[in-house]
Amino acid sequence: MRPLPNKRLKLAARVGVFDFSPVPCSLSAVRSTDLGPAMGMDLTSESRATFRWNGSGWTFLLNLAQRYDWRPVGTQAPPTVENASWSGAYDSNEGRRVTADDARALGVALERAVADSERTRKAEELALEISVAVREQTGYADYHVGVPESIWGYLEEFADFCKKGGFNIE
Repeated sequence: MRPLPNKRLKLAARVGVFDFSPVPCSLSAVRSTDLGPAMGMDLTSESRATFRWNGSGWTFLLNLAQRYDWRPVGTQAPPTVENASWSGAYDSNEGRRVTADDARALGVALERAVADSERTRKAEELALEISVAVREQTGYADYHVGVPESIWGYLEEFADFCKKGGFNIE
């Protein structure tokens, strides 16, 4: 499989710009031991609980949550970055902080998604939108975000993680 170009993609999605390189993988939540050092988002809570998403999965879940009424308030800057230059985006793993209120709202929205009887159709529509945006902006004609049935269990687990409070994106 040809590697994805190393550039940031602007999706029609509502959360912002996402870096898909070099993650040519299908949508999934992964534990560090499952796939080794795949690029992704390592999320660490105040209690040191962890969760990991690959780039495609993270993009997908943020956009899915917005379709279920999550209104992102933006991340807080890591201590090493001045707030004046901070965008508040959720798209990189450089120590951004998701506040407890924002994390809880994200978790509640994901619970709504999991409980929706139309979830599979809606998720497949979103995955297609993301796939098309990536293909159009990169020229990577075979890029595809899949939605395995197992995603719903991961989303439920992640919703619980979020509802316990804020976390860092590393």
